[in-house]
Amino acid sequence: MIVATSVLELGIDVGNLDRVIQIDSPPTASSFLQRMGRTGRRSGADRNCLLLATKDETLVQAAGLIDLWAEGYVEPTVPPPLPLHVLAQQLMALTLQESGIGRTDWLEWVHGVPGFASIPSDQIQRLVAWMLDR
Repeated sequence: MIVATSVLELGIDVGNLDRVIQIDSPPTASSFLQRMGRTGRRSGADRNCLLLATKDETLVQAAGLIDLWAEGYVEPTVPPPLPLHVLAQQLMALTLQESGIGRTDWLEWVHGVPGFASIPSDQIQRLVAWMLDR
């Protein structure tokens, strides 16, 4: 079991959970789905998420999220226009995976990934230079 506030993002692998207890309502339908998705992973297990509202507003918000979930609604995903923070993390992972990578190879790899293709080459080069100086 995990007890969470609305600001906790469960991006870590927490294993098989029987129940998630959320204090107040998550801010979005996708956040609710993300928390509920941490439960019911074992064969025959059901999803199990309990929302505990501490205020009237969060009770109404929780009820609305449950209605949205029942309708199958999830907010559209809008990628950030310049995901430099994600690019930096991916470049570090690529470097570790390949046991090193040349500066020119990074630029070629970045332009081959649709989510990064819109980042101007000069910004990528500045990011790579900054990372190499660390």
